[in-house]
Amino acid sequence: QAKVINCRRKTLSSIISIFQNNLTELPWTHNLENIFKYFDNYFRIINEFKKKYPNFIYDLDFENFTNEPEIESKKLMSFCNLPWDKKCLEFYKRKDLFSKTASNIQIRQAIYKHSSDKYLPYKKLLDKYGNKYSWFN
Repeated sequence: QAKVINCRRKTLSSIISIFQNNLTELPWTHNLENIFKYFDNYFRIINEFKKKYPNFIYDLDFENFTNEPEIESKKLMSFCNLPWDKKCLEFYKRKDLFSKTASNIQIRQAIYKHSSDKYLPYKKLLDKYGNKYSWFN
């Protein structure tokens, strides 16, 4: 009876973020072609699971969440059949947070709006890799 939360962000923003973060433990992230292949696999797999298990996966839109964190977190908690509490939005106040991810600084801050268009200066470069994929804009 587990639930899966699929956090969706503008794909090109995610691709640029992955490429720029120098994720040393993940060699595939050092090559744009590999990152695009990874996303293509991700889209195929997530869509198959959504067809097979329609009430199993919750799509959490990153931009909506950062713009309206209370509304979106309430929807998420409802999907998970969990009670919502304002402390859900105060996670950064905890002193026992531990992270080995690129987000280790962000989890110590309140939710804030992100620029979802950071990829725009790289759009022409990304076109070179993405045009062969149906999901690419």
